[in-house]
Amino acid sequence: MRASEDRLRVLLEKLAVEALSPQEQQELDELLRTALPAAKKKFLKQTSADDMDQQLQVYGHIRQQLKKDATPEVDTPVVSMHRPRRLWLRYAVAAAMVLGLGTSIYWWQQSKSNIPDYTQATQEERFKNEVPAATDGAVLTLADGTQLVLDNINGQLATQGEVAITKDGSELNYTLADVPTNQPVVYNSVTTPRGKYISLVLSDGTKIWLNAASRLRYPVAFTGQDRRVQVTGEAYFDVATVPGKPFIVATPDGLQVEVKGTQFNIKAYDDEPYSITTLVEGQVQVQKGQQQDQLLPGQQLISGKETMLWQQRKVNVNEYIAWKEGLFHFEDTSLEEIMKQLSRWYDVDVSFQTKADKHYYFTISRQEPLSRLLGIMEKAGNVRFVIDGQHITVIP
Repeated sequence: MRASEDRLRVLLEKLAVEALSPQEQQELDELLRTALPAAKKKFLKQTSADDMDQQLQVYGHIRQQLKKDATPEVDTPVVSMHRPRRLWLRYAVAAAMVLGLGTSIYWWQQSKSNIPDYTQATQEERFKNEVPAATDGAVLTLADGTQLVLDNINGQLATQGEVAITKDGSELNYTLADVPTNQPVVYNSVTTPRGKYISLVLSDGTKIWLNAASRLRYPVAFTGQDRRVQVTGEAYFDVATVPGKPFIVATPDGLQVEVKGTQFNIKAYDDEPYSITTLVEGQVQVQKGQQQDQLLPGQQLISGKETMLWQQRKVNVNEYIAWKEGLFHFEDTSLEEIMKQLSRWYDVDVSFQTKADKHYYFTISRQEPLSRLLGIMEKAGNVRFVIDGQHITVIP
């Protein structure tokens, strides 16, 4: 591998100054096709059209400078012993950049050459297949690590101590047969992959709706002084009132929401830079480190995961809890945010060939097929879509 990379560096340096022979060009093509497939795959997944436009500008500048330096200055005598060293340093820095940028640009151009031209394609030609909406289902992990796939099953699933676990339709239920005494706390977790959702009723009567691509970890029975659960992704809580036992929801980034009996929504996906807590009814206290706030109905708190962002604001809660009612509700929502939601709900991957700075206002059932939503967005103009299997491409 090291020899291949060294040879690749040499050929890319020659490419930068347009000094490749036909045989060397063929050798470079073959190296780039075969030598670094893993890096190529990672690059093509992470690089957008706008990123590549910037890289092309940098690459062009480097090429011009290298080509200029490679041309002998026949009429200009060398008057300084330091010029060769400066020139060598320039080559060293430029070569390093060329290796990365040149390889990236080659892969980008090769990938673009394999992309069909949809400039004149009709919507029927671009929407190659239908993608159905999410269905109920999840993976339940019991205290001993046993995993149960909950798709299309009903009835009693398991017993954990004094608690019976059953499923009825899209709802998972934990029912206490007797008040537990002096028993250690044991935990279950339920995970919804992309394209799945579920609701569950915990042993204290609290009901939780779990959105797609989410995970909830919780005690089978609440035997301690509080009721503490952990969530990743998005969940809506309708918390049962239990005197003397506050209900606490924690997220992986250290956010804690403490309630006594109320309804609220938490959105805390791993791939998003902040957590959002939206209160519908009652009152909650939100805390992270030394920061804390009380929320009233209709208020929302945005907390940065890796920043000091801590913003409280008044919102239309319907926009943030519509998913629990089976709706997509967009109010001045960006194209990027909408595609994130569609990716999770319809279990599709999304790539962008354009960066449309567009926002949308519409409400639609989450049970509609994907083509219906994308068709609505196309009618608004400035952007089109390609559906190919479980992949969506955003095109101008």
